[in-house]
Parts: sequence; C-alpha cells; structure tokens
Amino acid sequence: MQDYIDEIKRRKEKRINDLVAHQQPQYRLLLNQRPNAIDEIKPVLTDSALELELHRQVLKWDMEAKERGEDIKRKMADNGVHDNEFLPRFEAYCKEVTSISKISLSQYIIRRKVILDLLEKALEIKNDGSYANENQIHSIICPIHYTSDEIGFEEMNLWIINERLVYHSFLASDKQTRELPTIESQSESWIDIAVFDEAFSFSDKQEYFDSITIIEFKKPNRGGLNTPDNDPIRQVLRYVDEIKTGKKKKSNGRPFGNVQNAAFYCYIIADLTPSLIDSARINLHWTPDKEGFFGYSQEYGAYIEVISYNL
Repeated sequence: MQDYIDEIKRRKEKRINDLVAHQQPQYRLLLNQRPNAIDEIKPVLTDSALELELHRQVLKWDMEAKERGEDIKRKMADNGVHDNEFLPRFEAYCKEVTSISKISLSQYIIRRKVILDLLEKALEIKNDGSYANENQIHSIICPIHYTSDEIGFEEMNLWIINERLVYHSFLASDKQTRELPTIESQSESWIDIAVFDEAFSFSDKQEYFDSITIIEFKKPNRGGLNTPDNDPIRQVLRYVDEIKTGKKKKSNGRPFGNVQNAAFYCYIIADLTPSLIDSARINLHWTPDKEGFFGYSQEYGAYIEVISYNL
C-alpha cells in the first residue's frame, strides 16, 4: 500500500516539476523555497486547475509572510524583540517578500509576452490574403464598447502604446463622443479610445483637464489614408476640435471652464503604407528609426504620433 502511495506522490511531483519547467517557470521559486506546497496539491488535476492551485499556494505564502511582518511590527512596538533576534527575523522576512515579488514579476512579464504574441498573430496576413479588421487589434489593446468603469484594470493593455496611459481616471473605448458621461457634446463621432487624466475624477476642486489622449486604429496594410475622408491625422484632429468645443461638467452638474488648456495627445496605430506616409510627412517628422512620425499641431494644440505595427 505504501509503495502505491509513494508512486502516486512521485508521479505528481514529476508532473508539477515538468509543468513548471516547461510552461509555468514563474513558480520555480515556490517549489524551491516551499517544497511542502506540493503535498497540499491533489494528484489528479488538469493543467489549468494545477496552475490555479500553484497560484493559490503563492497567495497563501504571501498571506503568511504578511502575518509574519505584522507580528514583527507588533513585537517591536511592545519591545518584545531583542536586538540579537530581530535582525535574523527581519532578514528572513525580507528574503521571503523578495521571493514572492519575483514570482509576481515573472507572472507579469509572462502575461505581457502572451499579449504581444497574440497581437503579432493578429497582424499576420490570412490564408485568403486579407488582414484582420482593426477591431481585432483594438480589442487586444482594450475591450470594445466599454468604459473604465465597466472593465478591470487587468483587461486593458494600453502599455503596448505608452506606459503613461495605464494610469488614468477615465477611459472610453469605441464610444460616441456624445455618450461620454464627462463632456457635453452632440458629436456622433466614434473615438476608438479616449483616455482622460485625473482631472476627470469628478472632484469639484479640479477645474481643468490635465490631458486627453485619443487613440485611432487602422486596419493593417490599409491604403487610401491620404484622402480627406480617410486621413487618420485629420480624423484625430477633428476629434480634438469636437472635444474642445464641448463642455465638461462638475459632479454637481455645473460646467467647468473650457478645455483650451488641456494637453492633447493623439496616437495613430497603423501600417506605414504609402498613402499614410504621404499624409504624415506634410506636417509631421520621421522618428529616428523611420518606423513612425511625430509632431505638434499649433493650430489644434495637439501632439500627434503615428506608430507602425512593426514596432
């Protein structure tokens, strides 16, 4: 009977070690520093269930570390920790927290790699010679038809465009300008993504926008982007103009001052097709790597950046 139990345990350990070695390397520190965690895992689990169990073990480790930290602080406050034992306990605690942080960082990096691989796949040409619709690209960056009040932080991947965009107070993804709860406008334009800074925190103490970011996606390899109706540079500047002529409201319903002092940032995400290059080089400058354009429109008070999908 014991031989049978030992064999089950051996197979479980081998399966967990193989999963961590080949698919989930972020859990190596867990197995190395808390080998007993394997004993708490059931022997028969699917890969996805096993990953959840490993994650649960990390959370358990994190909670125990926090309790040890609180215990050290309580004993320090009560003068219950002697100098000769404080340093070893504190160093052990710091080592533990560092290990848990490394696991979290590994998970973060792996998730980003998965997102970038998914984006790269979406940009590939299909078997029929066509490319993915821009909505597929858009949805990888941020879910469509939602605001930041409706989706979680982890569902948005704005860091792909600019890390600064991760921290915002309000975001609208593929919403009509007139639907935005924070500006008064009759415009029927659909902005792919509009990001508002912390001045949109609905506080009566804030009178002006700090900045507004507009993001426009175009289908990979799309041509005809130098015509008045399809030019994305003209398009985002039109959005800037429409927002500037609208009005922002305070939480009590009273209007704010105008948005003339707001900093506008416009990002156009597209392939650098000949038509887009023709349009961009009129008023914008090549980036040093020749993979995009940048510039500032004095007339509209907006910074514009054209970013190639090749990046």
